Amino acid sequence: MDTLEEFFANYATPEERSRQMARELRAQHGKLLEVVCDVNPKRITLVYKDGTRFTNNCEEGFFMQFGYSGTGPSCFHAFLEESGISVSYDTITAIRRRVTLGPQGGQIQCPHCKRALAWRKEYAGLTARCCFCNNVFMYPPSTL
Repeated sequence: MDTLEEFFANYATPEERSRQMARELRAQHGKLLEVVCDVNPKRITLVYKDGTRFTNNCEEGFFMQFGYSGTGPSCFHAFLEESGISVSYDTITAIRRRVTLGPQGGQIQCPHCKRALAWRKEYAGLTARCCFCNNVFMYPPSTL
């Protein structure tokens, strides 16, 4: 990929740029399995099928954002939609605490307490532990 300035110069809107970036990342790394939105510090972590993880600090001018209404969340929505993660623009603008988003749309939930995972710990990539009820379960769900 060229520099970010060269990459973005080829597209009419920031949303189109975000969609193209999603397609290129999917071609290189496979399906996007999860997106973690952290609020302190504000950052976005992308986790791909091949194990690649990208973490972008939103406070350093990263173009995809969440937690307010504007171009940044609009770009993030376009990127997620192109990546196969169905989350509404309103959900993206409403993020105020750590959330993990998955391909089925919405947040990945603990099957025991049904709360969204605010934190998880992997054990050889096979299980996760819910931070609310401490339940251990298979992760990622077989539907991913």
